[in-house]
Amino acid sequence: MHRRREPRPQQPKKFETRRFSTERRSSLYGYLDTPNVDDKLEFTRLPHFAYYTGRLVQIGRRIWELWSPNSLRSPFYPGKCCDNFLLDPPLALHFRRVDGHLGRFDPTVSPQEIDQDAWLPFIRRRIPMGAKIQDYPEFVVVPNVWLADDAPARHSGTLNPHFLQTYKQRNAQLDAQMERLQGIYLKRPRWWTRCPLYPYGANFKSLMKSVTYDFAVDTLNTIHHGVKLKAAWIELVERFLVDSDWSEEIQLRRGLEPANDDFMGTWVNKALKPLSLGSRARRFHVLSFICTHLKSWPRSPTFPSTRIFSRDQKRSN
Repeated sequence: MHRRREPRPQQPKKFETRRFSTERRSSLYGYLDTPNVDDKLEFTRLPHFAYYTGRLVQIGRRIWELWSPNSLRSPFYPGKCCDNFLLDPPLALHFRRVDGHLGRFDPTVSPQEIDQDAWLPFIRRRIPMGAKIQDYPEFVVVPNVWLADDAPARHSGTLNPHFLQTYKQRNAQLDAQMERLQGIYLKRPRWWTRCPLYPYGANFKSLMKSVTYDFAVDTLNTIHHGVKLKAAWIELVERFLVDSDWSEEIQLRRGLEPANDDFMGTWVNKALKPLSLGSRARRFHVLSFICTHLKSWPRSPTFPSTRIFSRDQKRSN
């Protein structure tokens, strides 16, 4: 005789807490807007280079060549940065992006034009080959370290405590490295006075408790941004100190060597002074990208496929 099975008690339904409290902009918002191109190339000539990577782009009705003499990448061209652009998340939540980044002018996502902060081209795009993500927590995304509360309110949770502790140690190590490099003030005082200071150790405490998913994404991305800037500053200063007696006259005839594509690089349409592209690229191995205006489509079939960026035209490959 078969026994009647008792129905199993239903498990309480768990909320999916990896959700925002309000709708947000997509990650691609604004990237298809027509860029404002600064075509005033102020450097007088380029050093010899053996490699070329480039493509043709139509912006509105004008044709441009986006190319590099020392990189294998074809990065996104954001155009000239808006004067009112801030490196802070918008105050209104619905103006923020789902991944927390700041858009086309975010220097931790896309190469930007040469800036007074000379370390921006040395922001890392990815961790070094063979390295572990645990050693570079600034590349960890929130969903991978998000822990839902045992009895969560909607959208609430915590971040993995081991991850936060490791990240705090990483930040402290960068601060210690920057402190050891303070002698750069004697040779490049502006680099020292403008060196990135955020995040501080106390900034990690706000994530060591139950928080909303909105707060976790925005706060962690802001911390990521600051840590990447610190690491970039250290990279620049260490490269400078390795060869502090570098002479441009001696190196003038040396060509550009391929640079490390692990770093961000910069668009050099507006170099700070004549030959600054050549001197920076040779001395610091800066990844350099150039936007050159062409009067008409070249007849040569050797150029890569075309991409169109315009509000009134379709984007094609």
